Amino acid sequence: GEPEAVAAEKCRYAVRALGVADHVVVTETDAARLGPTLTAPADVVTARSFGAPQVLMPIAAPLLRSGGLLVVSEPPDRQSRWDTAELLTWGFDELDHVGGVRRLLRR
Repeated sequence: GEPEAVAAEKCRYAVRALGVADHVVVTETDAARLGPTLTAPADVVTARSFGAPQVLMPIAAPLLRSGGLLVVSEPPDRQSRWDTAELLTWGFDELDHVGGVRRLLRR
């Protein structure tokens, strides 16, 4: 949809401005359909306004390589929705949570 197209274009602009266009691919697609199109697991996956961890994790986990980062944007004033035992089940460790950004490491 239109909001996704605008967000993707902003990301593409940032990638070019940072000079990392040779190393970064911005994809505007349904994350659930992305996995089979990847030629290799990703180093970093970002998620914004995705939903509950139980919805996000089964989609994000297969997209990431071991040692890859999942960066999740959340409202800064929310209680943690992330259960450590559940993260371990999906193969993740929490690195940190600053403001509205949570970083998870794929084991």
